[in-house]
Amino acid sequence: MEHKIDDISLSYLAFIKESIPVLELDFRVKGREYHSAMLTGVVSAVTIYLQEFTEGEVKVIDQGSIKIGFEEGTICSVIYMTNYISETLQKKIKLMLKTFEVRFNEYLIADLIDHNEFSQFTDYIIETFAEELIKDYYVPFFVERSFRNDNLPNLAIPDEAWEILSYINGSNTVSMLFEKVKESKEDIIEMLALLRAQKLIDFLIHLSLEDIPKLTTTGTYLFFKESMHYEGLKSMFGEKVLSIIKNIDGIMPVSYIITEKYASKLDTEEISDMLKYLLWKGYIQIIAPEFKYSSIIEYLYNYTLALANEKLDWDSETFFNEIESIDNPLIDLILLIYDRISFSRVRAYCRRMVGSYEPMVEILLYPLKNVYDQINKASDDKDYKKVSLDHLSDIYSKDGIELIRKYH
Repeated sequence: MEHKIDDISLSYLAFIKESIPVLELDFRVKGREYHSAMLTGVVSAVTIYLQEFTEGEVKVIDQGSIKIGFEEGTICSVIYMTNYISETLQKKIKLMLKTFEVRFNEYLIADLIDHNEFSQFTDYIIETFAEELIKDYYVPFFVERSFRNDNLPNLAIPDEAWEILSYINGSNTVSMLFEKVKESKEDIIEMLALLRAQKLIDFLIHLSLEDIPKLTTTGTYLFFKESMHYEGLKSMFGEKVLSIIKNIDGIMPVSYIITEKYASKLDTEEISDMLKYLLWKGYIQIIAPEFKYSSIIEYLYNYTLALANEKLDWDSETFFNEIESIDNPLIDLILLIYDRISFSRVRAYCRRMVGSYEPMVEILLYPLKNVYDQINKASDDKDYKKVSLDHLSDIYSKDGIELIRKYH
C-alpha cells in the first residue's frame, strides 16, 4: 500500500464553493482545529494569487509537516490537509470531487445552498479514507462520558459491527480491537472513523516499551534537512533530543532507548512523551509486527560481528563472506552496508510473507552457529552464544526473543 509505511495522516477535508465550505470533515485532535471558513478562504486566495505567477494550477502548498492540497472541479473545489501527498491520494481526491459534483449537481448550482443535503456524502468520504485516518496504536475513547449506545446518530455501518462499542474504554488500542471483535478490520476502521468524524470519540496514543520505533521518510527529511524542526523539538524536550532521534533505527525497542542509553539524561516520562509526539506527528512509525524478528536478528548479527572482530580479528567483509557461504536464497537477502549488516531486503521479504516466521528465523540464525563455534574456540571458556542471548534478553522482551532462543 503506497506510503502506508510512513503513516499518512489526513487531518482535514472540505468541499468549498466560492470560498465557503459546503461539507467538511475535521479529524484533528480536539483543541487543534482551525477556523474552517478562514482556512478555505486563505487557501483559495493563495492559490489564485500563485496561479498568476506560475504555469498551470497550484495543487499543493507545502508547510513542512503539513501539506495543504487543492483540487478545482467544474462547480466547486476541495481542500485537504495531510502530512504527505502521494499520487494515489491525489487520484482519490479528484475522483471524490467528480463524484460529489455529479451526485449533488442540482444543489450546488442552486441560488440558495442547503448544506444539510451534502451530509450523506460523509459516509462515502469515510469509506475512501478510513484506513488512512485510523492507526493501530490509537486508543479510542468516548468524548462524552454520558454517551450511551441508544443515543448514537444513525451511522451507516453493519449492525454486527456495533459490538466494538463495548470495547471502546480508553485502554484497548485499535489493533487490540481487531483481535477482540469478530467483524472485519475494514468495518471496524470505518466505524471508528465515522465516530471520530462526528466528534463522538477521540484517540489517545499508545506506546509500548516493546515497540520498535523507526524514523519515517518525512521525519528523516525534517530532522536532518530542516533544522527548524529540531530547534522546535529542542525547545520542547531539551538538548538531548537529537541524540535520541539519531538512534531511532527500527531495531532498538523503546525500553532500551529509555533504560540503557538515555536514563541519565532524560527521565522515562520525558522520553515517552517525546516519542508519542513524534508518532502523532508522523515523524516516526512503529515497525510492523512482521518485521519484529528480522529487527532482533539484525541486531544479533551486528552484535556477533562486533564479537568476531574482537575475538577473531575479523573485519566486516570476512564476517559477511562467512555467513554468505551458506547456500540459501534468504541468506542472500542480507546486505553489508557501511561495515554493518543490513536486513532491509529481508524486511521486504517479510512484508510479503504469510504464516509462520519460524522457518525464516531458523534459516537466518543457522550461519551464526559456526561463527560462535569459532569465537568460543579462539577465546576463553566463556560461552559467547549464551552471552549474546543474555544480552538480547536485556534489550528485548521475553516474547521477542523466545523464538530466537529456540534456534540460536
